Amino acid sequence: MRKHLVWIIAVAAVLSVAAVAYAANTTTATEKIGVSPSKLSKKDFKGVKLTTTTTFLANGDPGTSTAPTLTPAAASDVKLKFDDDLKFTTKGLATCKQSQIEQTTTDQAINKCGKAKIGTGSATVCVVGTPGSPCAGPFTGKITAFNGKPKNGNPTILLHVRVDALSSTVILVGTLKGGGSGDYGKTLDVPVPSTVPTATTNFKVAIEKQYKYKGKKKKYVTARCADKDKKINLQATVTYSAGEDTDKPSSFQKCST
Repeated sequence: MRKHLVWIIAVAAVLSVAAVAYAANTTTATEKIGVSPSKLSKKDFKGVKLTTTTTFLANGDPGTSTAPTLTPAAASDVKLKFDDDLKFTTKGLATCKQSQIEQTTTDQAINKCGKAKIGTGSATVCVVGTPGSPCAGPFTGKITAFNGKPKNGNPTILLHVRVDALSSTVILVGTLKGGGSGDYGKTLDVPVPSTVPTATTNFKVAIEKQYKYKGKKKKYVTARCADKDKKINLQATVTYSAGEDTDKPSSFQKCST
């Protein structure tokens, strides 16, 4: 009987540890990619509009990422690994300094760095709180993307996030790095400062830019449909400030030739 009781206690201990591990993540991240047009050349790169949507929803939230009822865990870093059939071109494109658009409204930022603007988007946020607590908000913000100054030889993207209802402006600096492997090429690494006063539930950005350099038309994002599976893939890696397990949501856009 004593041995039987010991066995039961041991099993219960294992199950309790498993439950703690399972409950470690209070938030689930998702990723979505959109490439338009999706009809592309098999060999040549063609100018496209690239849209990425990253969402964070507290587990058990009956709401949606654009109408949340609970506060998700805040991300401390988001890495987007792009398919190697996507190419980014910045040579000759105007750049913007982070200092130029800090503490500005959307209109003020565009007035200062309009030539470097490469995209727009929207964000839904809750005021930072304990993950799983009621969402203070939600509030909607405008995102404006600018071509930033290169960092260590790598292109950067300045994401100007303005929430007028909170009189809050946050600048996120994403760095486009190489080193992709397999089906992936560039990686956009976007650290999120711990001082950001909000926890994001929906972050959607559309990048599309055409410009001229030395009399020739250039496009910021180009794509082709070269893979046999006819997919343009996106892999995200999300790290949370609360020390939760890393999320790795992925997505793909079907393409045709």
